[in-house]
Amino acid sequence: MEHTAEMLLAIGREVFSWEPEARPSISWPETDTDEPLQRAQTISLLKTAEAISTETAIRMAQPHLDDDQVREELARVLGEAPVVDGNTPPLGA
Repeated sequence: MEHTAEMLLAIGREVFSWEPEARPSISWPETDTDEPLQRAQTISLLKTAEAISTETAIRMAQPHLDDDQVREELARVLGEAPVVDGNTPPLGA
């Protein structure tokens, strides 16, 4: 893209006698286009390895939630968790 911008500036110089102040520089914001999928796969792998709590998984999956919203979501998730051997999973499991 920088090369294309330089070519357009060269045309501007030749055709319109325009002198740019500086060489063009193009940068992109730091984002991942497949971030949701990558994040979901990471959370899944960590949960399978029992290396992440449900609370942390919620925070990773939904980073926009505040602490109260995370607690509400955690209560919903744990409320839906199956009962094993008559025990419910501990809070934050």
